[in-house]
Amino acid sequence: AAEKFLKKVRSKNVALLVGMTGRVMKINLKSKGTFYRVQGDPISRKKAEKICKILRSKKQACLVVRN
Repeated sequence: AAEKFLKKVRSKNVALLVGMTGRVMKINLKSKGTFYRVQGDPISRKKAEKICKILRSKKQACLVVRN
């Protein structure tokens, strides 16, 4: 499901995410179980904040994290 979601976000935002592949990371939160996190490629914080601002305006959740 996470891979499918990643493809969907990329296809809806081709110009915005050009050259980015993204990845799915498996995260074990012990008491809450296993989750799959969809992340973009490592980029500058400024560029990441710009991309997130645009994605949020399209009602897509986005969070800038430190690498």
